[in-house]
Amino acid sequence: MCRLIGSGNDSARVIWSDRPSPSLLFLSPHDEFSRRAPDGLSAGPDELFAKAFRLSPDSVVVTRLADRVVVRANEALCRLWGSTPEQVIGKPTLEYSVWVDEAERLLFMDALRRDGEVVDWETDIRLADGRVLRMCVSSRLLTHQGSDCILSVLRDVSEQRRTEREVRRHRALLQTVFDTMAEGLAVFSSDLALVHTNPAYRRLFGLPDRPFSWPDFLAGLELVRADGQPLPVSETPSMRAARGEFVQNFEMGVRRKGHPGTTMAEFTTAPIGSGPDGSAQFIVSVRDVSGRRRAEAEVRAREERLRGTLDSMMEGCQIIDRDWRYLYVNEVAAAHGRSKPSELVGRTMMEVYPGIDRTPLFASLREGMEGRNRLRLENTFAYPDGAAAVFELEVVPAPEGILVLSVDVTLRRRAEEAIREANAELERRVAERTAQVEAASEELRRSRARVQSLFESLPGLYLVLTPDFVIVAVSDAYLKATMTTREGIMGRGIFEVFPDNPDDPGATGESNLRASLSRVRQLGAADTMAIQKYDVRRPDGTFEERYWSPINSPVLGPARQVEFIVHRVEDVTDYMRAKTQLAAPGAELRIRVEQMEAEIFQSGQNLQAANQQLEAANHELESFSYSVAHDLRAPIRAIDGFSNALMEDFSAALPEEGRRQLQTIRDSAKRMGTLIDDLLKFSRLSRAPLTREVVPTEPQVRAVLSELVGTAADRPVEVVVGPLPPYDGDAGLVRQVWVNLLSNALKYSAKRAQSRIEVGCSEQAGERVYFVRDNGAGFDMRYAHKLFGVFQRLHRAEDYEGTGVGLAIAQRIVQRHGGRIWAESAPERGATFFFTLDRARS
Repeated sequence: MCRLIGSGNDSARVIWSDRPSPSLLFLSPHDEFSRRAPDGLSAGPDELFAKAFRLSPDSVVVTRLADRVVVRANEALCRLWGSTPEQVIGKPTLEYSVWVDEAERLLFMDALRRDGEVVDWETDIRLADGRVLRMCVSSRLLTHQGSDCILSVLRDVSEQRRTEREVRRHRALLQTVFDTMAEGLAVFSSDLALVHTNPAYRRLFGLPDRPFSWPDFLAGLELVRADGQPLPVSETPSMRAARGEFVQNFEMGVRRKGHPGTTMAEFTTAPIGSGPDGSAQFIVSVRDVSGRRRAEAEVRAREERLRGTLDSMMEGCQIIDRDWRYLYVNEVAAAHGRSKPSELVGRTMMEVYPGIDRTPLFASLREGMEGRNRLRLENTFAYPDGAAAVFELEVVPAPEGILVLSVDVTLRRRAEEAIREANAELERRVAERTAQVEAASEELRRSRARVQSLFESLPGLYLVLTPDFVIVAVSDAYLKATMTTREGIMGRGIFEVFPDNPDDPGATGESNLRASLSRVRQLGAADTMAIQKYDVRRPDGTFEERYWSPINSPVLGPARQVEFIVHRVEDVTDYMRAKTQLAAPGAELRIRVEQMEAEIFQSGQNLQAANQQLEAANHELESFSYSVAHDLRAPIRAIDGFSNALMEDFSAALPEEGRRQLQTIRDSAKRMGTLIDDLLKFSRLSRAPLTREVVPTEPQVRAVLSELVGTAADRPVEVVVGPLPPYDGDAGLVRQVWVNLLSNALKYSAKRAQSRIEVGCSEQAGERVYFVRDNGAGFDMRYAHKLFGVFQRLHRAEDYEGTGVGLAIAQRIVQRHGGRIWAESAPERGATFFFTLDRARS
């Protein structure tokens, strides 16, 4: 819109433009002011023009074209530059503002010179204070006071452009939100013209990208209500919105004709004002609820299945709401209360059981209800007829209130009480038997001590040998006569301790004694030897001449096998020396000889009596050992039998802890039985007959390894078997040595990432030394003296199973073969067991 300011042909005609661009003050082309310096302007424009120039809201400036000096400037420009008109007039514009882009200014000037004027040129102007403003510039060439000048009008559009950018950004953001919303959105005009849709809406209804008629498209759809009944097109949300009826959350099903499947959708419509053409518009929001409806159907189906599951549960199940009203009760729970579900559902607990709200049970239920805590408790329910039942209850918070699960444990509690009574009775019997066993063991120890003391203190010279001639007992008198110690000869072969005198080429004592002992072992009868010259080695290593009168007697076992040989001797050295002097007659000498013969005869009688006492004591110990074993086995069998009966008859009614305790009793009984068997096996070992033969060692070891490693197939085992020469011994007994040593090696290396077992043989000091080495747990050599004791263990039973008899058995077998056994080890660095046997016969 333009306004004409002033009138007449001689007045300046000022046109004011209301466009968004800066208002341009210019003169009509026929005015002298536009082409030459009119006298009116140079002498002073009329008052109306001057006021318009001065009060214009836009910055207006007249500058000389040649030097860009300011000729005229209004107040708006002075405010922009932060100066007064007096400071600005006559100064170049460069002191107050410059174009940021000089190249753009040159283009502007070229256009101005070419066309005489430039309108609405936007550029960035930098002011003297450093600010950069976006300015819209309109300029026109004119002549003023004889000089070519430029009239420029400048408007600051910085804020306007920022606002426009923000509006565009918000429009883009809204468009992005509109296009990316999961809900389908469509804008319609009141005549049902489709203005805009987002991708979700188009995907939902399969809309084409080309223009189409919405009513025609609706005609290709089959519409149904939420209940499945047909829906007329006139009742659709869009049609109703066109009539001014807007809906919220209206649900209907949509199916395109000729396409399978129905989409259930929820519609909401709302007016959104007018469009550019002034017509009313409304928006349709659509949400696909097919998945939700399917999920709801699945939930209903799950609820039905859950209800069926709850109905078929063996436990009682009750659902109680926050008003203590029964919402659900299955048949089992109703039966617990001797009622029916229909008598409980819909009623409150207080109505069904008056006064229950004052009981500890109700307090626990309230804690679960209000505190949302899961609780387990036990309740004894008293029936009106005086009967009672015990129930285990579990209270579980539920959305409706609480879920109560109940199990009738009355029979279980009775069974547990019976088990407790049985356990108490078993413990009493075990305590009694334990006391009896301890008393018997103490008596056995005292008897052994008495027998040992009796034997050792006998006045005669006695040795007790195993059938393979290993010394197992010796009297003090024998030690004194042979200048030996008990520690130095126990467990060693008699011929190792008492060899022939190497300085006597005619010595036959060892061979004669070996022949006599072999006859006793073979025939099981006593053998009296002639007086033998059998020199004794002194502690300094020299030999002293001695003469002996030996008698070798067997100690027989239950099967009449030789278990021990009693070697009794009489030192007749003085007699033999005196006998050599009989050639010199003399009454005194004959008397002395006769006395010595009488003493020898009496010693023989004493030896015979001592042998009988020793044999009786041995039979007594044998009988006592079998009696103790039998008496121990009987209570152990009773404990295991009662425990097994309880497990079989009441296992289903027992809690897990009760079953665990019963299993512990059974395991302990079996372990005690194993200990008794191992003890008897150890005691019988010395009585087993020894059958010597040359045995190939390597096949025997590999057979044992094949059996043992097969039981450890669940872990890697590396086995190294070196050269193993044959041995001379009892194949069955020595095999047991290999079994015990190799099984120990596998057991104590089980916790290694890979077990390593090494078997070999070396020559040491003229004898063959077999060894078994492992990389297992090892042991402290300070406790090595305990290794071969019966029931002695260097590791906890919880870490490594066993009874502590295996090494004791191995030692007894090795000693019976005239060998020895020992070990070397360090904690966590494995162990090596060495043993020797007699050399194999060539």
